[in-house]
Amino acid sequence: MKTKLPEKIRVGGFDIKIKEFDSYAAESRQVNGEFSSLDLTMRIDVSMDIQKILDTFLHELFHAIYYVYGVKDVDNEERTVEGLATGTMQIYRDNPSFLRFVNEITEEMNGEVL
Repeated sequence: MKTKLPEKIRVGGFDIKIKEFDSYAAESRQVNGEFSSLDLTMRIDVSMDIQKILDTFLHELFHAIYYVYGVKDVDNEERTVEGLATGTMQIYRDNPSFLRFVNEITEEMNGEVL
């Protein structure tokens, strides 16, 4: 991957640190990434295909939204989607570098390397 992961992303009132996940550790745990609500850190295995990296980043970001916006397992579909939509809107608004990251990585996926 030529595009570099952002160092952090703000979700609600929290700054979530973003770190590269050691590929050996990720493989041994059988995961591509993880979000920790305890230390407010997201880890992504960047040794994967670029499409999986973006997919995993978004997956872990939705875990962060789920945590920060208080979505619960018992919430119905509308409440869950509402929390994800509001959280995503806030992330786009407060993290312009995240939108640049998504644009760069999708251009890289499409062979339009900057």
